[in-house]
Amino acid sequence: LLWVTSLVRFGCARDDVSRDGLVAGNSSEARRLTTGLPANLALFQDVLLSATATHSAMGLSQTGSGTYMVDGSRDTHFFIGSGCAETTAMPDAWARIDFGREVPIATVSLWTRSDSNVPGLQPVELYVGNIKETWRDNLLCNDQVTLDRQQQPTLAGCIAAGQYLWIVLRMQGTYVSPLSLCEVEVQAKGPKDTLHTL
Repeated sequence: LLWVTSLVRFGCARDDVSRDGLVAGNSSEARRLTTGLPANLALFQDVLLSATATHSAMGLSQTGSGTYMVDGSRDTHFFIGSGCAETTAMPDAWARIDFGREVPIATVSLWTRSDSNVPGLQPVELYVGNIKETWRDNLLCNDQVTLDRQQQPTLAGCIAAGQYLWIVLRMQGTYVSPLSLCEVEVQAKGPKDTLHTL
């Protein structure tokens, strides 16, 4: 992430801004970031899937690597174009995006596969926080997300701050399905003046 290079421009002395871009001072100011956040926080970030699916068709074998969901391509075909991230069919299948540091989130846009009839489009829940080991220990910011193959992207509000975004397909029992995500774009909250509030 590119942070402010000229601290004088924003009225801050060099000692007032930490190396990670946080402004020092009172508690409210210390929870604000200097501007410089990218338009899409998820682009090219690290992704971990609960499991990774591999499919074969017409002599081709394709793996649903998590990198496909943050590569900048909105193509929604698994075998054509840049591909899609996909888990195996399992209970509570999930994908985790690591932003590298705590960031303020406002909205999440999701594209799913348009070339599949496999169920697994709802209910999807979004969790944000700083706990990397499990989604359950992070803040639930939206539990009303339904992926739509016909009208994409699905735009979900998610006002929260954290280093990790967890996207969880909440399915249990006999009818588990894979989580398929071809692209995920995350927009930051703010800024207010020259700062993002966490």
